[in-house]
Amino acid sequence: MTGGRRLVLLGIIVVAVLIGLRVAGELTRDDERAQGPAGSSYAYGAYGASAYAALLQRSGHQVVRLRDRPRDLDLDPRLTVVLLYPDVVTPEDAAALARFVRRGGRLVVADELPGSWLGTVVPDPPRWSATALGVTRTVAPLPETAGVRTVASGVSGRFRSAGPAVPAVGDAGAALVAVRRIGAGRAVLLADASPLLNGRLGRRDDAALALSIAGDGRPVAFVESVHGYGRASGWSALPGRFRGALVLLGLAGAALVLARGRRLGPAQPAGRALAPARSEYAEGLAGALVRARDPAEAIAPVVREARSLLLVAPGGGADEVLAAARRAGLNEDEADAIAHGATTRTAALAAARGLARINERRGEG
Repeated sequence: MTGGRRLVLLGIIVVAVLIGLRVAGELTRDDERAQGPAGSSYAYGAYGASAYAALLQRSGHQVVRLRDRPRDLDLDPRLTVVLLYPDVVTPEDAAALARFVRRGGRLVVADELPGSWLGTVVPDPPRWSATALGVTRTVAPLPETAGVRTVASGVSGRFRSAGPAVPAVGDAGAALVAVRRIGAGRAVLLADASPLLNGRLGRRDDAALALSIAGDGRPVAFVESVHGYGRASGWSALPGRFRGALVLLGLAGAALVLARGRRLGPAQPAGRALAPARSEYAEGLAGALVRARDPAEAIAPVVREARSLLLVAPGGGADEVLAAARRAGLNEDEADAIAHGATTRTAALAAARGLARINERRGEG
């Protein structure tokens, strides 16, 4: 792989890792998405509503979680439907919620910048502002405020004007909670869902407010499809940001493999490469010597070296050399060449092989 391609691949890895970290940061932002989507009854972080669902269950309410969009449901008007910080509410969803309320249902809703969809459910809805309220008090004796005196400070918004709705909790100039009767049902509108969320449910009278707005003994349904929890399975069931993070991590891994591809060859040999065997060298040298003018004289140093390694005295006879060579494990040709000298190429090669065999047995080969 060329240096230019390596740099490009390393750049891809760096960018993918940075994007993955950004996505992970978005998933764990403490202001909105910590440990689950804000407003979800599945989320146990500070901005989730799992504690609200548990409080309702302990107080005798049946709690269900709806994983279909409102437009795909035939909502029972005996329910209290909780819709907190939805991702998107389509016109069809809003129309389904409006029918539910008019038929006698109770809707508890909170959204930042609710836009036009809330107007479909609640005609002339309250006007929302992003300025949070401090500690608020009950301002109207309604069923939704039973047992409530003060509510902890808000985080994200207020109603500047409640319009036709009745301000239930707030201060002299703005409302935190407003209640509107629509047909046979009621809509409880929260400018800020903080009193219902895990991080603040235990403050002041927030838990009492959370129970009162649910209605007396009514089953409570949390709409979870608006937080990304649908009926899909497998890959499709993962939230979009998780899927994006997994794709980026996969690309980063592929780029890393390509960048290091040169190292993914055959396994490295267990040992180092050694020089040719001594016997091969000896045979080659013997062949060169016998081509000399006097082969017997040329090969004589090999024969003398072999005899000395066999511990045969310089004046030892051929029979003594033969006996020592056989004891050393040499064959008849090798022993004979060393005992009587080598005058031909065949004998010289035999003497060379004999010397190599003696050296190997002595641990020198």
